[in-house]
Amino acid sequence: PPRLTWYTIPNALSLIRLIGILILLAWHLVAPIVYWQFLVYYALLGITDMFDGWIARRFNQKSVIGPQLDAAADGVFYLITPYFIWRFLPELVMHNITAIVLIIVLYSVYIMLPLVIFGKPILLHTRCLRFSAASIYTLTLLGWTPVAQILFWIAAGLSVLGLVEALWIFMLYAPEKRRIIPDPDFETIRKHVHYLKTHNPQSL
Repeated sequence: PPRLTWYTIPNALSLIRLIGILILLAWHLVAPIVYWQFLVYYALLGITDMFDGWIARRFNQKSVIGPQLDAAADGVFYLITPYFIWRFLPELVMHNITAIVLIIVLYSVYIMLPLVIFGKPILLHTRCLRFSAASIYTLTLLGWTPVAQILFWIAAGLSVLGLVEALWIFMLYAPEKRRIIPDPDFETIRKHVHYLKTHNPQSL
């Protein structure tokens, strides 16, 4: 069962990612850093997202606060990432401004919709959203290469698919279905969606 304490290695990694990206942003705003410096620090912070969940599962270091801390760290990390893309890759941004505006609108709805429906913020960890996050991370690190435009369209496509899927999941558990999930969070929603896909796919 999940531990009640939050003193675990996965939680420490999530906290490093959360605080680290805020420090990186503040550092750049106060004394602008060059691209290669940013890439080094950003890459190291992003790596923590690859290992916190794996360590929690592999070494039985799951905790009650772990999923919420990981989701908060991911949310802040990828909310700040577009600023750095705009700052260091302005040409890529300007060439794809329409797609970027669409993603921003979808992301805003993704953040606001659970507040309206459930009265609390909920960040999902679907496969599509995880692939989307990985593609945005890769784009940020390799945006200076000749394949930047290809990476952008991969990241944009996965982001749109992931956000639309998340909005669809939220709508499945609108207030009339709240009796199924009295106090929803992303983990219980994920389990119920998996159950419906397995046992009652026609309801989806």
